[in-house]
Amino acid sequence: MAAHTDPPPGDSPDTPWCSQEEFDNTLKSIVADHAPRVFAVWQVYRERIDGRIAGWGLAFEDHAFLVSTDRSLRMSLNRPEDALMGFHRGDDVRARVVWYDPAAATVDEED
Repeated sequence: MAAHTDPPPGDSPDTPWCSQEEFDNTLKSIVADHAPRVFAVWQVYRERIDGRIAGWGLAFEDHAFLVSTDRSLRMSLNRPEDALMGFHRGDDVRARVVWYDPAAATVDEED
């Protein structure tokens, strides 16, 4: 979206710069271009014996936020991988970042 500029001579400052459809499409494009990436912190028990999602996060261009699934922890991070140390548990539980991929979902819309 363009920065605010003075309207051309004769145009009112309240005159829309485009149609509603063009405006809506522009907004959708801006949101799509700047949307944060969704990630999970996955805890793995031993050598792939078991695992669980321990937290969900949003990664922005220069920082990230994470909330644990039990809501006991909220983190502001420089990068998603900075959360991992807080989710390792001794030698038995290791954590990793898994990026959300909507195409990988296995749940039907009817479920």
